[in-house]
Amino acid sequence: MGSAARREGSFSREFSSLLSRGCLSTSRIDMDGLEDYVCPLATSELILLPVTGLECVGDRLLAGEAWLEARQGERGKETAPARGGATGTKGCPEERTGSRLRLVGGGPQDPQPGLTAHVVSAGGRAEMHCFSIMVTPDPSTPSRLACHVMHLSSHRLDDYWDRQRNRHRMVKADPETRYMSLAVCELDQPSLGPLVAAACSDGAVRLFLLQDSGRILQLLAETFHHKRCVLKVHSFTHEAPNQRRRLLLCSAATDGNLAFWDLTTVLDHGSTVLEPPVDPGLPYRLGTPCLTLQAHSCGINSLHTLPTREGHHLVASGSEDGSLHVFVLAVEMLELEEAVGEGGLVPQLRVLEEYCVPCAHAAHVTGLKILSPSIMVSASIDQRLTFWRLGHGEPTFMNSTVYHVPDVADMDCWPVSPEFGHRCALGGQGLEVYNWYD
Repeated sequence: MGSAARREGSFSREFSSLLSRGCLSTSRIDMDGLEDYVCPLATSELILLPVTGLECVGDRLLAGEAWLEARQGERGKETAPARGGATGTKGCPEERTGSRLRLVGGGPQDPQPGLTAHVVSAGGRAEMHCFSIMVTPDPSTPSRLACHVMHLSSHRLDDYWDRQRNRHRMVKADPETRYMSLAVCELDQPSLGPLVAAACSDGAVRLFLLQDSGRILQLLAETFHHKRCVLKVHSFTHEAPNQRRRLLLCSAATDGNLAFWDLTTVLDHGSTVLEPPVDPGLPYRLGTPCLTLQAHSCGINSLHTLPTREGHHLVASGSEDGSLHVFVLAVEMLELEEAVGEGGLVPQLRVLEEYCVPCAHAAHVTGLKILSPSIMVSASIDQRLTFWRLGHGEPTFMNSTVYHVPDVADMDCWPVSPEFGHRCALGGQGLEVYNWYD
């Protein structure tokens, strides 16, 4: 740790001390009849490696290279903004290449209180791992928590190549391939297990099946539709009255293009969307996407969606040039006659409204969340957390604050309560949590 890291840790300690003693007051801006408060809730000084992924689990956070517990008194009994710190642990050395992490879901039920979940982590060397994490109360530790991690399964892209007899005659998978982003898709068929979508640096979008309670991680299908590095993937569902729940996937690449895929049709029994592999043992090939859209002129680093009351979807994206793109996506189900004579429904996606904020930030937008149909928050390398008002044409500026985490790689937000608004966690060269009060 150099002098810069020591200075940053000293500043965080001094700032937290002043905040806890009440020497620093929360900023207040009155706009449009709303009182908006943004204040730091907690900082972590024990994370010695860059945080490259965040996932919220209730009031707990899982970081790609660290574990953070931000305690706010007894659960469900908060009466005032928290003025405390956070504890963390050093990340695993295997993840120093940078990891992408997503929570898959709760594990088997355990009689003792705590949190049990399956977590998928992926990063460099084209490797993906699945872990089981169990967090239980432990009064003997400083954080009053005990974290138990168990490795369940792993996958490498060159596994198939290693099993071949004449592998010296075959082209091996690129060892420099990186997983840039992960998205977990919960399927309707419990027998299949969760589906993990991965954005890859070699231009592919890959689908993995997680089976046998995380003990089997199998590559199902892939597509090279983007033909360049895929930076982001995001999954969402479409639900309509008297219709089947549809699972959709959005992928974004370095050319600013967005592609939407219908995973429900892909995984249907006997579906013709999956093209058979060239050689046995290789993954299936995805067909063409439902919709492609040129949202930005350069790479897309952040992506999020939110359903609306009208049955549409708000889609927001942030680019490397600091711009934001927001549009309303309609999903219409059209009846399609199959060759065998059976009727089926396929989704047709179209854009209803489209807006762009060219200079929303001064650097890459690496975090973006739509908190509600009327509020959106964005984070950037310029170290500004900015809130935007939606619903009346182009997004308009609401409030902004400066955070102290350099090189933010990911952001996650979640609602706490009507009185406490939302919390935003920023991960980069450190970890910081903010409260947003409406």
